[in-house]
Amino acid sequence: MKTTKVVRFLSIALLAFGISTHAEEPGTRDRALSAVAAKNWEVAEPLLEQLAQANPADPDVCLQLGIRRLDEHRAKEAVDLIGRAAEAAPKRSDIQAQLGHALARRIGEVTFVHQPLLAARMRKAYLTAVELDSNNVGAWIGLTQYSLNAPEIAGGSMEKAEEYAKEVEKRAPGLGAIQRGQVCEQAGKAEEAAGFFRRATEIQPGDPWAWTCLGRVYANSGKLAEARQAFTTAIERQPGFPPAEQGLKDLAAKSAENPAGGK
Repeated sequence: MKTTKVVRFLSIALLAFGISTHAEEPGTRDRALSAVAAKNWEVAEPLLEQLAQANPADPDVCLQLGIRRLDEHRAKEAVDLIGRAAEAAPKRSDIQAQLGHALARRIGEVTFVHQPLLAARMRKAYLTAVELDSNNVGAWIGLTQYSLNAPEIAGGSMEKAEEYAKEVEKRAPGLGAIQRGQVCEQAGKAEEAAGFFRRATEIQPGDPWAWTCLGRVYANSGKLAEARQAFTTAIERQPGFPPAEQGLKDLAAKSAENPAGGK
């Protein structure tokens, strides 16, 4: 009788603290992560959910489920999951960078009052990522974009953006050319921006984003024929690429307003 009461008490206590009383099936974690690698989310997602509930401090499980939540546009859950992964494995640069990405998505969903706190946390995550691994290109890109878009009081700076973009360029020339082009574009240096974007299309001609950036800067400079060709090339590289399709729609609208300017 006493044993039964003790077991019952422990079960209630474990449930109260969110700990599953059911043992994880052997191999479940490996099956889940293998399914993630194979992009088989029908299998991976329910397994990851089960594992994350059973062991909230498993960094790989929380990271992968968090990335999945980002794909599903569930940024709040993604921040929570990847934040747990970062706490469990604070020395992993990849997790810190993903936390920065999740916060970047989440910041657009919260009120203006809450944005500064998330912005500071996002910047810290990216800085930590490059401190842990100076070759983390995604984190350098995150820092570039943060510096381009954040107000000066929150650490935004064109000079810093240029510095970080050069760090990207050292490690990934094509991606770096895009980042440097965006810095020039935001600074109003259209010709320099176009030069960097052209370089990006030469280094990675299959990248639709490089062609789209080139099309955008041409369009904003009034070079509509060149812009149309760049957007069209982007769609050839990846059919249905939304930013390029939007670029062509915007060009059509401009041409309708000013037929002579569309030549």
